[in-house]
Amino acid sequence: MNTMARGKDALLRNFSGATDGKGYTRLPQDNLLPGIDLATVEEDLLDGDGDELRMRFCAIHSSAALAVNCFAPFKTRPGTLMLFGKDGARQVEFERKLPIFRGATAPNIDVWIDRNTDIVAVESKLLEYLTPKWPTFSPAYERLAPPECEASWWQV
Repeated sequence: MNTMARGKDALLRNFSGATDGKGYTRLPQDNLLPGIDLATVEEDLLDGDGDELRMRFCAIHSSAALAVNCFAPFKTRPGTLMLFGKDGARQVEFERKLPIFRGATAPNIDVWIDRNTDIVAVESKLLEYLTPKWPTFSPAYERLAPPECEASWWQV
């Protein structure tokens, strides 16, 4: 059994709710921690491009569900959030679209935290890093490199 399969198996063994044999809950709200109301985050998730609320969010290995379970309590009480030794936030959003290139599909950030004076963006990963994958980037990203950037660092 590979590392990814072992990770999914461990989640399945320790999940307290009901799932099918592949680790999917029947409903998205079944994959939320007690006290988290799907209605609080549903609009954000529906606005994202990942169609998160269909089947993907129902997977107990869902990175989106991990992000929601960690940060949803602060959606309605952003002022109580403490990150990096700084408390308070103005707004917490999920699946925030960040247009980078004109005419292209905007990437979605799993969690976007506006703290008035700064922004914290969270890209959630649960088991994805267990499967090695070589990243591919559109050549359009090269336009983002500042002129003073050394090419070797940009290539990395």
